[in-house]
Amino acid sequence: MLTVEELENIKERLGKQFAKIVMEAHATLDAELVHLCSEVDSTRGEEHLKALGGDLCGLKKVIGVELDLSAVEILSALCRIGENTYGRCMECGADLPGPLLQSHPTERFCSCCRVNHRQLEHN
Repeated sequence: MLTVEELENIKERLGKQFAKIVMEAHATLDAELVHLCSEVDSTRGEEHLKALGGDLCGLKKVIGVELDLSAVEILSALCRIGENTYGRCMECGADLPGPLLQSHPTERFCSCCRVNHRQLEHN
């Protein structure tokens, strides 16, 4: 099991990862928006504008999905820390090894349950 200090360390790392995900998503979206706007300015065609608008909407969806999945994993881990359930397998309740949590702080399953969970996802 993790010490209080190790747990606080992981909590801080997760908070930083969450902030980084949000910042990167915004930066990517902003850069793409600038690119699309410059294309619109250079063409000024209504059909082209509609096509570029679709590209931007698609980009928002992709970034949103990536942001949602990563952010949900991080927020879930932070919630488990707050509920004192962090570090236990969500399936069988076994303690997760400290080194695993240090390298994968959002891990929810022990190795056996993770294999079972992945098999269920693929079926």
